Amino acid sequence: HDTRFGRFPHQNSDGGQYLEIGNSVFMQYRKTETGFAELPRHNVDFGGGLERIAAASIDTPDVYRIDRLWPIVQALESMSGKSYDEATVAMRVVTDHLRGAALLAADGVMPGNKTQSYVMRRLVRRGLRYALELDLTGGLAEKLVPVVAEIYKDVYPEIGDHGDHIIAVLSKEERTFARTLRKGLGQMRRRAKDGTALSGQDVFELHDRFGMPVELCVEEAGRMGMALRPTWQAEYDDLMDGQRNRSHEARAAAQA
Repeated sequence: HDTRFGRFPHQNSDGGQYLEIGNSVFMQYRKTETGFAELPRHNVDFGGGLERIAAASIDTPDVYRIDRLWPIVQALESMSGKSYDEATVAMRVVTDHLRGAALLAADGVMPGNKTQSYVMRRLVRRGLRYALELDLTGGLAEKLVPVVAEIYKDVYPEIGDHGDHIIAVLSKEERTFARTLRKGLGQMRRRAKDGTALSGQDVFELHDRFGMPVELCVEEAGRMGMALRPTWQAEYDDLMDGQRNRSHEARAAAQA
């Protein structure tokens, strides 16, 4: 059973907006091969986002207006000369992703291709892509990390204590991805002009030769109005599997 609660109306000129503060899931059964069986102990799982609760406490349905996020938005408004209302999505993505990357860097995570490192790289790179929507092309970490450090100085003082290191780590990823993005987007624009659907082979080449993350290729295709071939995912997976197999065989041969 899923019981949602805690919604409150926020009236504005457009009518009413609603924020779901949380929900309670009453767990009574577990799924088995033959159907559903009663749990030996019933329990309640509460899903209540801290940021949503904070937003409710200041009577707004927008979690980005809480004091843990809004100063970053204000910094972006100042840097870009654009207002939050006219660039809401871009500012939300940059705010959320760069904050997350700074927190990861404070814990010693470095951008990479595996586990937490890959999550960090995706956060930085997606944040940088949306920064372009704000006409911000460089120095993002240098300007935003001090803002994040000030917000979290009481609970994460290490962000301020290691600010120079965090800025250096994120700035290096910024510079690397700036080159990747220019090349990858250039290739995608050329493909978009042809008017053909993006295939798994195209996505594989963009990822393998130009360093474009697969998720970003799909996202950019939507932005450019490019169709994706229905079989693109299976085609891409086959090519990636082939590449991994060749890599394993090469390592095995080198060790023999």
